[in-house]
Amino acid sequence: MNRRTLVIADDLTGAAEIAGIAARYGLSTRLLRTPASSVEEMSDVLVVDTDSRSLPPADAAAKVKRFFARLSEQPFDLIYKKTDSVLRGNVRAEIEALMSVFSRSAALLLPQNPSRGRTIEGGVYRIGGAPLDQTSFAHDPDHPTQTSIAADLLGAGSEDVRLLDASTVEQVGRHASNFIPNAIHAGGADFFEALLSSWHGFSTRIENHGLKTHTTGRTIFICGSTSDACRSFITDAPNNGIAIMRMGGRIDALVDYLRVAVFVDETIDPRRATTVRETLAEVTHRILSSQPVDLLCMEGGATAASVCERMGWSTLDVVGEFMPGVVCLQPEGAGPQIVVKPGSYAWPASLVRA
Repeated sequence: MNRRTLVIADDLTGAAEIAGIAARYGLSTRLLRTPASSVEEMSDVLVVDTDSRSLPPADAAAKVKRFFARLSEQPFDLIYKKTDSVLRGNVRAEIEALMSVFSRSAALLLPQNPSRGRTIEGGVYRIGGAPLDQTSFAHDPDHPTQTSIAADLLGAGSEDVRLLDASTVEQVGRHASNFIPNAIHAGGADFFEALLSSWHGFSTRIENHGLKTHTTGRTIFICGSTSDACRSFITDAPNNGIAIMRMGGRIDALVDYLRVAVFVDETIDPRRATTVRETLAEVTHRILSSQPVDLLCMEGGATAASVCERMGWSTLDVVGEFMPGVVCLQPEGAGPQIVVKPGSYAWPASLVRA
């Protein structure tokens, strides 16, 4: 019998990234954006997006407890709290809430992804060798980073939450091999994949080769990020045969183009981020209601969540990955296939140059 795994994420792109990894290893996986009522709603892996990153800490903890109250007595073999890799959001508050709900005595937290150059060594968080507070994350509109000290990013709280150093994938693997049954395991994609390889006993992963067929239809990119990767994508879009529509442009004009990127002008005040995301979600709803779309590509977890909320998409099945962190999902019922990714990740060439 397969072991049952529950994953809790605080945003949609993080949830999708973990769901993609599970599917890559051949595990039946479902992603929910509403509270799960019983273990019967899952197969091997249930991934739940609480959409709580931008809430105040106490509200985020209360939402986590509300989402999982009905599952507190269910027999999960692994409970994994997917956190932001650079510890944005309410990481400690949500981990401690899960420890309370599931009566777990400790938590092991490894948020960094050495496979992407994100490391914690000697307690200092670095990306590509640069201290975190000297990277673009210092200018994040929602969670600007002001320190590179990992413990300060996590904040004060219970000593039962143990933040782990790791600067290589091999070190992550060694931490995963020290699995503690009565603990919450938490962190990024590298730690989760290492747990699958070590704890689940997988020696090889299943490669997905079926996604190229989904890049030939009508594609809409919804760009809700202010990251360097997003700006680079918009700058290069015309050279890649992608038409550009600034938010507020004429939706009926999109029917003339096979591939379109809808984006927010850089000059919009970051303090209006919530309003901008809601407007992008409404624009996306109007596009999907007025014309056929085969593939909807969205970057930025908050933007993707706003669109799913507006469209009423609460249950998503995993189709596969274009690449790690860039995951294709199918909303239950009707709708186009959707692709989501974090704002800091680049779109794969198979989508950009289709």
